[in-house]
Amino acid sequence: QRFFSSLVYVIAYIGISLLLSAITTFWAAVFFGCILLINIKYADKINEMSEVFNQVSISLSSFISSLTRNKKFFKATSKNRFYIDVVLDKVKEVNKKTWDLTLISGILKTFTTMMGILFIILIFLFHSYLNINLSELIILLLVFKQLAPQFTILSGNYTRISEKIPIHQSA
Repeated sequence: QRFFSSLVYVIAYIGISLLLSAITTFWAAVFFGCILLINIKYADKINEMSEVFNQVSISLSSFISSLTRNKKFFKATSKNRFYIDVVLDKVKEVNKKTWDLTLISGILKTFTTMMGILFIILIFLFHSYLNINLSELIILLLVFKQLAPQFTILSGNYTRISEKIPIHQSA
C-alpha cells in the first residue's frame, strides 16, 4: 500500500514538472532512473542477504527449541557446553546478518536521499543553461523538493519489500 501511494505521488510530481519544463523533466527521469537502477540492484542484494538471514534465524530457532525441549538431557550430559557454544555462535551469526542488512539498507537510503538533494542543487546551479526563468525555477524547485523525498520513500518501500519476501516465502 505504501509502495503504491509513493508511486502515485512520484507520478503526479513528474507530471507537474513535465507541464513546466519538458527538458528538465527528461533530465530528472534520466537522473532518477539511474538511481532507480542502483536501488534495484542493491534491493536484489538485500533480498539475497535476507534469505541468508532467514535461514540463520530458522536454524537458531531450531537450536533453541531443541534446547528447551531437552532441558533434563542437557543438564545430565557433559556435552552441554558444546551445544551452548553452537547456539551462541548462531546468535552471533544472526546479529552479524542483522547488522549487515541494516548497514546496506541505511547506505542505500542515504545514497538515494543525497542524490535527490544533489539533483535539486544541480537544477539551481544550471538553470541558465536549461533556459529556465526565475519563476519556473522556483516552481520546479518546489516540485522537485517534494519529488526527491517521495522517490526516497518509494525506493525505501521497494527495499523493505525485497527484504521481507524471503520471510514470507519460508512461512
